[in-house]
Amino acid sequence: MLELVYCLISSIGCEFLGNMLDPRMGFNCPLLILKLDHNPLKSDGFKLLAKGLLMNKLLQAISVTYCEICDEAA
Repeated sequence: MLELVYCLISSIGCEFLGNMLDPRMGFNCPLLILKLDHNPLKSDGFKLLAKGLLMNKLLQAISVTYCEICDEAA
């Protein structure tokens, strides 16, 4: 479990996190739960994170409440 709550993670942080959790990038992060609540991810950041997680088959749950994500991005 990785919990980064109230850490001011922005779009660029989401891109880095997404890359790190993408198994195609060569990292070995057996993460099951990712909690990013109360960060200013915004929709663009969430899309970057989702792009990196697209191939991650281990992640079971992600929480992004109060992260300024629009319905379309969700």
